[in-house]
Amino acid sequence: MLYEIWERYGRWLSAAGILLFLGLSFYLYRGAERTGSLPLETPVYAAEVKDAGQERNDEQNGTIPPQQESAPPMYADIKGSVKRPGMYAFQPNERVAHLLAKAGGLTPEADPLQVNLAQPLTDGMSIWIPAKGEKGNASFPCAPPQSLHPAQRTAAAGAAPSTGKVNINTATLQELQTLPGIGETRAQAILAYREKNGPFDKPEQLKNIAGIGDKTFERLKDRVVVK
Repeated sequence: MLYEIWERYGRWLSAAGILLFLGLSFYLYRGAERTGSLPLETPVYAAEVKDAGQERNDEQNGTIPPQQESAPPMYADIKGSVKRPGMYAFQPNERVAHLLAKAGGLTPEADPLQVNLAQPLTDGMSIWIPAKGEKGNASFPCAPPQSLHPAQRTAAAGAAPSTGKVNINTATLQELQTLPGIGETRAQAILAYREKNGPFDKPEQLKNIAGIGDKTFERLKDRVVVK
């Protein structure tokens, strides 16, 4: 009897059971939703979406500044009595002491008393580290012509501007090397003689220095002056 009923109405009973199951499941789900058993939207997520949208609007309206690009690198040049002269990059707020460390430090001939280690660095600055006994401009920005290496100046500090002659009583090591026949060794000998015996009284006293004979003096006598 039951088998015949199932054979005749089985498909309809199965469909009705499935529909009843689905309807009951939907009813229970809606009931749990109304009682708060199931979360709807996460409030924090909704707030984050709102804040992100507001931030985009503020950025478009100029309220929030756009992200700034990184600053271009800055460079300074260091020359003279340093172990590794050259151009080096530096960061803001760095000083001459930092650049000197990058250049390997001072050579034994350097005169640290003429160097301001605390001077702030600026982009394009050129720094000259003088040697002992040399009177030079220790640092200068962007190296104007009058601030080049002393040997390259057309009018040196120890020269008489009207004649272009070098005052051997005030000339530096580099200025003496601009004279014909005077290299670094002879220039150092002139400085040592001047320091030991005092100022020259006349240019001919240069012949008292080893390595400067009559021929060398003839070549440079018209280029020197004593004051």
